[in-house]
Parts: sequence; structure tokens; C-alpha cells
Amino acid sequence: MNLEHFVGQCIRDMVSSGVTIEITRRKNVSNYSHSYFTESNGVVPNFRINYFKNDFDFYIPVFLHEYCHFLQWKNKSIYFIEGIKSTEQYYKWLNFQQEEVDIKDLRNIQKMELDCDRRAIRIIKKYQFNIDLKQYIQESNSYIISHNYVHEKRKYFSSFPYAKDCIKCLVPSKHLKMSQLDTVIPEHRKLFLEYAK
Repeated sequence: MNLEHFVGQCIRDMVSSGVTIEITRRKNVSNYSHSYFTESNGVVPNFRINYFKNDFDFYIPVFLHEYCHFLQWKNKSIYFIEGIKSTEQYYKWLNFQQEEVDIKDLRNIQKMELDCDRRAIRIIKKYQFNIDLKQYIQESNSYIISHNYVHEKRKYFSSFPYAKDCIKCLVPSKHLKMSQLDTVIPEHRKLFLEYAK
């Protein structure tokens, strides 16, 4: 199956499950241009991809990641269920709407993301897509580890530079284990915080 057919199949799968889909080509990056899959409190699930280059293929890894969040939701994955509950609590804490947050909420978010990317890797291997596995895993690990710095600073950075080459190259090229979610790599932390805003 080629990527074009795969994307079409994914869209049909999501539409048939009642998901609203938005795929938008934008001229500029803005605070409203993030890609995500979300569902909470009975709200209609929403899948959004924003891309900023003429070639949509460049954003296929992002599409695949968000589609795997959809699969978590569709399959009622405990990682997704707990991750979404924890995300709601965590953002209340980040926005200073509550004084404390359980570290378990952070770990649940990281587990949800790790499970999501493991699903993506299985799909990439199954269909032999031309996606660099080492790069995908390093970006995944960098993203997951970066959550520890968000927790440390109690700030969700508007610029989240986990995917910069100089930053992601500092993390392992094999996926983290669930027991390694508290990993902090000093040079990774230093560079991430230098680039983050």
C-alpha cells in the first residue's frame, strides 16, 4: 500500500467512526496551527493536521502519529483513556488553575505518547513506508523526555523544539521503555531550554 492509499484509508476509517477532520495548509506558524487528535467528555473527536510546506508528504509522520492517537481512542486503549484524563488535570496545573499535580499525570501523558509512537512504528514497518525509523524514534524519545522539562519549569513552551536535529540527536535511537520516562539527559535538557520559548 502506498502512502496516498494509506492516508485515504485512514480518513475513511476516521470518518466512519464519527471523527471530524481538518487538514489545512497554512502560510505561517501560529498558536492555532498545532496538529492533534483529541476527544474528551463526550465531545466529538477531532483530528487536525496543519502543514506549512507545499509537500504534504513532509508531514506524513505527524499525520501517522495523530492517526495512531485515533486508533488508541477507537480501541479504547487504557493509555489513551488515562492519558486524556491526566492531560486535563495537567493543563489545569500548567495554567495555575490548581496548585498541585500528581507526577502520575505526567507519566500517563508520556505513556500515551510512547504507546502511540510504538503503534506508528509497527505501521511503518508493516507497509514499508519510506520514513526514517531512527529519526522517527529519536523525535518520539525527544518529545517524551521534553515533558520532564515542562514539568520542571511548570511551563508549556509555545516553541517546543524537540525535533531540532541538534536536540533529537542527543537521545537514544531505540524507543524508551515505560520504566525510563523520568529520563533526563543534561545536554538534551540544556539545548531544549535554550531553544524553547
